Amino acid sequence: MSLDFSFKGINAIDKNFITQDIIISPLARQEERVIDIPKIPGLIQVSKKFTKREIKIRGILYGSSSSDLVEKIKEFSAFLFSEEDEQLISNEQLTKHYLAQHMKYIELEREPTHVTFELEFNCNDPFGYTTIPIPGNQNCTTKPTTIPINNEGNYKACPIWVITFTQAQTYIKLYNDDNSEIFNITRAFAIGDKLKIDTKSKIVYYDSGAGYVEDWLGVGLGGENRADFVKLKVGNKNYYISTTDATLNCNVSWSFHKTWL
Repeated sequence: MSLDFSFKGINAIDKNFITQDIIISPLARQEERVIDIPKIPGLIQVSKKFTKREIKIRGILYGSSSSDLVEKIKEFSAFLFSEEDEQLISNEQLTKHYLAQHMKYIELEREPTHVTFELEFNCNDPFGYTTIPIPGNQNCTTKPTTIPINNEGNYKACPIWVITFTQAQTYIKLYNDDNSEIFNITRAFAIGDKLKIDTKSKIVYYDSGAGYVEDWLGVGLGGENRADFVKLKVGNKNYYISTTDATLNCNVSWSFHKTWL
């Protein structure tokens, strides 16, 4: 199989670009914040975080003639441009994608009917994701209800949680196995209402039957008065949903992409 990549759902080979090499750094770039304390040797690390990942692709763009090459370059430029992040997929890892934007290209060599380019993509979201999301759901009728989820990636995943109420509720608590992330909400939920918690975008939506709208009413109120976005730890872990109401009756569904460093 010849090396190739797709961007915006289009294969580069369909644009007459023959991929020679794809260089993906094994780990996203990290930056640290340090402080220098007088009279103490060295530096003290205050924080560290992932920043961005760079992906470089080298290959040759072909035309049938010099004039055709000019047209192929125009088409290829349009193929590379995007206003926002798009999925970048190597055909060597078809189940994994990066969210990328093409930032620049370097012309390495030009002949009458072909040109060699090095393409540079930036991934401001530095992680790789499975191309197909992993769904799940569970009916919840005990206090608390245990929700087992297996995250087979090698980094915490950001699910979309959807809670569908099958009875009236006034308080809901969603949390992980060590209470390091707790989502509290106090609100008058009716039968059929839906609450969507987008952990990656950090937005809460509410649907009372007319469709989802961003709505933060009651978020962070009740219980521990916390509104953490509950992420999925690596491995097979338990998550919980509970209430201070007399009974609990709802359905919890989730969807996430396995996340890779």
